[in-house]
Amino acid sequence: RTLATVQGTALLLERGLVAQACTLLRMALEMLFALGAIANKPALLDKLIEGHAVEQKRVAKNMRLWKDPELRKVADAEAASGRLQPFLDSPATGVTTFTLAEAAGLEDWYRTLYMILSWSVHGAPTDLDRHAVVDPNQNLIEFRNEPELEEQHFSWLYSIEMLLKALTALGKIFPNIDERRIEHYSASSEHWPNSRKANFRSNARHLNSTTKIVGYSSTCSRTWTAAEVWDYIRANDVPY
Repeated sequence: RTLATVQGTALLLERGLVAQACTLLRMALEMLFALGAIANKPALLDKLIEGHAVEQKRVAKNMRLWKDPELRKVADAEAASGRLQPFLDSPATGVTTFTLAEAAGLEDWYRTLYMILSWSVHGAPTDLDRHAVVDPNQNLIEFRNEPELEEQHFSWLYSIEMLLKALTALGKIFPNIDERRIEHYSASSEHWPNSRKANFRSNARHLNSTTKIVGYSSTCSRTWTAAEVWDYIRANDVPY
């Protein structure tokens, strides 16, 4: 699921749908947290499975709150049959996304990248700024909805890094996986400008109100464009 979701992100980025790609990246990150948590703490798998019972309990509770007359008939019939009560009485407890991130060793990712990607998911005002076009005096000129071709490189780099971490986690879960290629890709990514050395997970000053990166490592002479990152990916056989 992590792989397929990141592939969906790539398709959206190619079409300039950056905000929409961010919503998928957040989804992929949640799955990466779970995968990494299982790799580091296999006992958490039971809690993840138990989470299904938690969702069933939530559905049962919400059914009792339905207000539409037709929906109420369904809810009342289910309640009268006694089928809802076992779900409502379930003692199951789930596991939070933060707990999974912490177990995966990705606590900082949760407190930074996951938070920022959530802005696109929830339509936060700070993320909606991307649609505003202003003049030099910061007066609103118009709203835009055209494809965004600038500043995509971080979305590409984090997509790749998520897949590398997912592969590393799989290597822990399934010992027969050849980790040499994973190590090769990980070592290669260390040379990407504005990757680990200048990412906003380690330095919050790289963020402004529109979530764009405004500061870079002193070792980086410039910012890579999305096209350059894409060329690098293809030229170096980086998985995406």
